[in-house]
Amino acid sequence: MNETISKILDENKFELVTDKKEEIVEFVHKVNGSEHLLFLWKNHESKDEFISKFFNKEFSGNSKGYVSVKPYPDESVENIVYEHFHDQHGKEFIPKAVDKVTMTVEANKTGSATRFAFEDDTWLMERGQTEEVIGTEEKLGPIVDENLSLFCFNNVEKLDESKLNRMIPAHGYVILDEPLSLYKFRNL
Repeated sequence: MNETISKILDENKFELVTDKKEEIVEFVHKVNGSEHLLFLWKNHESKDEFISKFFNKEFSGNSKGYVSVKPYPDESVENIVYEHFHDQHGKEFIPKAVDKVTMTVEANKTGSATRFAFEDDTWLMERGQTEEVIGTEEKLGPIVDENLSLFCFNNVEKLDESKLNRMIPAHGYVILDEPLSLYKFRNL
């Protein structure tokens, strides 16, 4: 899988920024608008650690949202659980989630960018919404609204090459957990 990801990153003009954990953590702490990040994870602990870094109170401001598989324990983060939202909206999950992110960004008057994360959109793909997820990622593209930092987490073991070929270039930054590394689209 790593060879496939390396090939896709190279073909889509991504360059390695760093493979040093402290520098990647600092980058995640300092995002402040227009970043569309993709974290491809194999290790749950690594994913959970970077979600925590993204929402760190010292760096994240007051406008935060998170769509997660399980309830998130930090009450300062507006939390939506995939299953509950899916039960409520079904095939309209993606448009309703986009509306939610948009409303959160528009309501943010703090002066810092809204941070929004999606824990694992392969959860939706397993429920027949692959095209909706990837199509939305592609429409968003590598740069999002200047008042939004959007962090997408996906279990790389549930993504085949065709999905990765579409997901990776839809993001401006890609972080891999194994081996830990940060890549940036060269044109950013």
